Amino acid sequence: MDFLELFDRECAPRLDVSDRLMRGATFRRLFELLLEQRRPYYRLVETGCTRRRGNWGDGQSTLLFDLFLQHHDGCLVSVDINPDNCRIARELVTHKVQVVCGDSVAFLADGAATLIEPPIDLLYLDSFDLDPDRLFPSAFHHLKELWAAEPLLRPGSIIAVDDNLVGADGASAGKGMLVANFMAQRGRLPVIDGYQRAWIW
Repeated sequence: MDFLELFDRECAPRLDVSDRLMRGATFRRLFELLLEQRRPYYRLVETGCTRRRGNWGDGQSTLLFDLFLQHHDGCLVSVDINPDNCRIARELVTHKVQVVCGDSVAFLADGAATLIEPPIDLLYLDSFDLDPDRLFPSAFHHLKELWAAEPLLRPGSIIAVDDNLVGADGASAGKGMLVANFMAQRGRLPVIDGYQRAWIW
């Protein structure tokens, strides 16, 4: 069974938690975009790691990326500032995943070169919990992550952000709202546009 078949059978049904939390189709499209790159070795980086066993409402991205890498050669570096989250994630993943405890912006700006051989094929941003009443702090943090990671990207790299909302006025809100503005100013439209959003660098 190939990865996408396994994803459809085992993962996608768990990812559509509610009418609002719909990640099954967007995660599948994210993996399709990765496979379209046809890399012999995939380099994935995520900010914010799996923090609770079986909590599909969080998306379980670390475990999904690890499953992908069990079918396709590559590695994942996952950085999270919470030691408990890191400990739990390390217990759940294979040797394909390196979990780093630290500030994601500082790691991407300063420490990533020692652990990540550029370029990154996928940068998945999901580190700063979203407060629907105070959107800016989380959104700005994820924009800073993108700025810090920019030297590690190449044309064709995928940038994805979790936990996106649509405001009452129809405008983008959530973790990716400032990343979306940054991308739009550079003429890059989202290739995935839902609760998760993604762009091609």
